[in-house]
Amino acid sequence: MPDPAQSGAAFQLITGLLASQGEDATWSLMQQLKDNNMIVPGPNARALNPVLQGAKSVVFGAVDYIALGQQADGEAIEVVFPESGTVIAPRPMMIFKSTKSPDQAKAFIDFVLSDAGQERVAQSYLMPARTDIPALRPTLSELNLIQYDEAQYEARREDILQSFRAIFGQSN
Repeated sequence: MPDPAQSGAAFQLITGLLASQGEDATWSLMQQLKDNNMIVPGPNARALNPVLQGAKSVVFGAVDYIALGQQADGEAIEVVFPESGTVIAPRPMMIFKSTKSPDQAKAFIDFVLSDAGQERVAQSYLMPARTDIPALRPTLSELNLIQYDEAQYEARREDILQSFRAIFGQSN
């Protein structure tokens, strides 16, 4: 599993589980996974590498676009989106008021949101922001998303990470 302290997607997975399954069930699941020799080697790619190398048979909470890209490149892996629900980690784009190049920043965002830009997003196995661009992966309308107040769990980030670290024997 990716380290939720180093992966926003892994942190959102933990918070989604906390919201949908409750505290006891989530931490019990994490303990069971640890007891079954789950490792937490670091960020997303380092969690997927042991599976690609054959040292582990599954990665829990992998960033799907990385795994989907590996699958498209011929890796014998399967990406599973649980019917019971999953989370997504949206990543916004923005232009800061303090930018020294507002015209270039706006041009970049305009490109990313253009047909060509969204097609490049889709080719990377990410979800296009636009629904008129075909995706190479399941999109929001095809996934069962766990609904919860992310801000409530973000406010508890350090406590949640401490609980995770306590199970996996990690230090800060």
